[in-house]
Amino acid sequence: CMTMRAAHSGGLCAAHAIHNGLTAHRRQHEFLHGQKVAVGTLCLLLLLGDEPECRRVAHFFARIQLPIEPAELHIDVRVWKSARARARAHVCV
Repeated sequence: CMTMRAAHSGGLCAAHAIHNGLTAHRRQHEFLHGQKVAVGTLCLLLLLGDEPECRRVAHFFARIQLPIEPAELHIDVRVWKSARARARAHVCV
């Protein structure tokens, strides 16, 4: 499972880098750490090229009411681009 390999190797750093980029924006303080990391985790899986695992994890996240799209965190395009840029500067996968 790609997710377990990524988590074991520290690959979730990318998900947390996305979280950290999002927290720089005032509007994101209303969301919990895990909500932001959930979206970051899905982005990580896409970066790793594991679309089947991304779909499986997204389905699970939706069942437990975690966000699966940036829009669910009220992220507009400008904020998302800024967060991605900040994440790229800190990714350690």
